Amino acid sequence: MSVDVRKLLHKIESEAKERLPVVPASVSQLLKVLGDADVGLADLSRVVENYPTIAMRLIGLANSAWSAPATPVTSLTLACGRLGFRVVRSVSIALAVAEPFNAALCKRFDNRKFWTTSLVRADAASLLADRETRETRESARTAALLSNMGLLWLADYMPRETADALADVDDGRQASVNAATLDRCGFGYDIAGTAIATYWKLPSVLVSAIQHQYDTDGLEQLDAVSRQVMGAVQMSHALSLGMEQLDPDSGVMPWLRQQWPNIDRIYADIRASADDTAEVAAALFGD
Repeated sequence: MSVDVRKLLHKIESEAKERLPVVPASVSQLLKVLGDADVGLADLSRVVENYPTIAMRLIGLANSAWSAPATPVTSLTLACGRLGFRVVRSVSIALAVAEPFNAALCKRFDNRKFWTTSLVRADAASLLADRETRETRESARTAALLSNMGLLWLADYMPRETADALADVDDGRQASVNAATLDRCGFGYDIAGTAIATYWKLPSVLVSAIQHQYDTDGLEQLDAVSRQVMGAVQMSHALSLGMEQLDPDSGVMPWLRQQWPNIDRIYADIRASADDTAEVAAALFGD
């Protein structure tokens, strides 16, 4: 664990214990189910049935304009069948993780934009892990989905400072949200997310990927899932800037191209599905 993570864990435990988010039982259960290589849609559906709020939102998504069903979807089983395993899995984890946070305290926090970014990262990581085992693919997708969880917590725990950080990005004073939160909050959201994931005792592969998503100094030591999450984060950032193509010489891109010679095609696929991803986020988190 890095010094910054230990420092933040000490800070939140000593100064704001009442503000520490308790890991929702649904997160632990869903991650356990998804860690099973043999799990299917029916198994996931049975788990989700135990969490009425998530089940209701999935049925709502299945009936949304984005899904556009020919007839109303009136049961969780039908909703899961219509949405498919990938969407059900990602949405269920996202809803479960969001539960203990009140990001509305931060006046600049954009719920729709945040979850669009999360879902884009999850899709990108899945594509980067396409040739890996199913366990690695699922871990990469989940880690990417949770990679900016620290921003969700900072919006709750340090709403004014986080609002200033987001304003700095919007006004062009900072190039990235992570750099802006480091400046305004004292910790980048990568370290904040690592602290929360550590406190929640999430699987080490997820904690490591969250922690090292911007770790350009230790590229060769990264595990497979951390590499995939880093690549997903880089593509998501490029997409947020409206880039039609990845800059082959920018930052860690030369290293990423060595890892994935097909990364340009993957980025093109992510761009092509971006509007669809944004519609899912809007249907679920547009409020």
